[in-house]
Amino acid sequence: MSDTAIVKREERETHLGNRQEIAQIHSRLLSMMPGAADAPPDVVWAAAQLAVAHRLNPFNGELYIIKVGSKKVGDEWVGDWRTHIGIKGLRRKARERANYVTKFVALTADELKAHRRDDFDAKDIGVRCILYRLDVARECKNLGIDYEPVTGYGFWRVKAQFHKKNNEWMPDGIPNTWSAQMVAEKRAEINAIKQAFDL
Repeated sequence: MSDTAIVKREERETHLGNRQEIAQIHSRLLSMMPGAADAPPDVVWAAAQLAVAHRLNPFNGELYIIKVGSKKVGDEWVGDWRTHIGIKGLRRKARERANYVTKFVALTADELKAHRRDDFDAKDIGVRCILYRLDVARECKNLGIDYEPVTGYGFWRVKAQFHKKNNEWMPDGIPNTWSAQMVAEKRAEINAIKQAFDL
């Protein structure tokens, strides 16, 4: 059997890409993505698999490898790394299905308390993202059915992670050039997109 036939068979069988593509992306991630060389090997392989399977570009913010904190393994504290599909990747995959528009509304203090419960802090920021999927809205209008948009919620939290090592709460991180409000809005949109689209 030729190499081409083997590749085509693998693509049909897994629907996740073939080993050669995944290995190429894995190699590029290690040499080009910040943090990838420090992450555990299984996390980097998972990122390569996601990139190939979903046709995501890990070099323009569609896919990340990030350190989300620390975890205890045996007697040692080690970095806790994750593969994360970014907002750019989710937006692109959603818009491949249908156009949508969003509206952001700040949560009141009472709404924040209801969501955050015992972890509530007066400096927390909460946002409601109302997502209108235009194809569904048109279909509902044609059928004479009331259209209900999707609602997602996102937060920037003062008490985001409790670090047992230091015995203290740490707030959510804020990327350079961002604000806490933008973090909450991004998370709200991610939550709404995941509800509105089967991604």
